[in-house]
Amino acid sequence: MTLNPLIQQLIAQGPVLTDGAWGTQLQARGLAPGEVPDLWNLTRPEKVTAVARAYVEAGSQIILTNTFGANRLRLTGGGGADRVKEINEAGTRISREAANKCALVFGSIGPGGKMLMNGDVTEDELRAAFAEQAQALARGGADGLAWKPCRIWRKPELPQRRRKPPVCRWSPAWCSIPARTRTAR
Repeated sequence: MTLNPLIQQLIAQGPVLTDGAWGTQLQARGLAPGEVPDLWNLTRPEKVTAVARAYVEAGSQIILTNTFGANRLRLTGGGGADRVKEINEAGTRISREAANKCALVFGSIGPGGKMLMNGDVTEDELRAAFAEQAQALARGGADGLAWKPCRIWRKPELPQRRRKPPVCRWSPAWCSIPARTRTAR
């Protein structure tokens, strides 16, 4: 497998320092329980900027965008489904400005918020929601993607050819895949 040149350059220098938990940082700045963090890109951009800037100042080489839940499926319940593009583009611009050329910006893509195996959503609906989000992150200027729900593409009911998320082809991406361990009782 050939790595993207940007990823090769980063890892050639040793471990890569990335940012941390956006949700807890936003909560520390006033995000209320049940409030949709991604909407803060539009309603409280100064607080989102403060989080991104703090990570850059702490030495992060890559910072994420405040877009973990900014896909159409998850935003439907939070009142932002009609603003997916705007929320993702704003999240990318905010992180890009905070990075000030001192860090790379990867667009954060989280789970779809619906269960494929329960029939809550179809594979095509998930694919469309993630593609829409990834395209908006690219338009906003993301250097790459941080794809965190890769486990949905590893379910046995999905065809082998679709294990790699199709929207990861446009730029460097990393996927976070949960590991399961078994412990003796």
